[in-house]
Amino acid sequence: MMKKYGIKEVSEIMDIPSSTLRYYEKTGLIDDVERDKNGLRLYDETQLKRLMGIKCFKETGLPIAKIFEFYQYEDNLETHIDDIISLIEGHERELTARIERMQEQLQHIRHKVRFYHGIQDAIENGREWPDFKDFACPAAGSAFESFAPERCKAGIQEHPERDGERLPPPPERLREASPV
Repeated sequence: MMKKYGIKEVSEIMDIPSSTLRYYEKTGLIDDVERDKNGLRLYDETQLKRLMGIKCFKETGLPIAKIFEFYQYEDNLETHIDDIISLIEGHERELTARIERMQEQLQHIRHKVRFYHGIQDAIENGREWPDFKDFACPAAGSAFESFAPERCKAGIQEHPERDGERLPPPPERLREASPV
């Protein structure tokens, strides 16, 4: 016999509000939810697995209507296999593009951190403040196109007006957190 979970327990396990669980049941995303003798909802392992899938889709930005569509297709794979593949591949492309944009944004933030550490160092040691362009790494279409992105990732930046002078590497704690 499969273990059953009450709505409060599922809400805590899955980190999904009870109201959302009721909404999923009302819309048909989760079906066949049993009730105990007091009318309280009881979820089984199959429903928990579906909730994990729904949560994954939601957290990766798939609209609820598309999630519903996915599960409708999944209920009849033989007829809708092309549809389900198309839906998932489309979501994968969108997610990949969003991750790539976020990686570029993360690089920009990391360079800002290095820049402000440079200012902090200048303040503490009475040096001239750095110029942000010395720390910049380009995102697509950046004004700093003379910087090579692959060299930025490696922490090697050359400024064209400084005859290839290397900038100091980021602090150790940032090098460890940098993407490979």
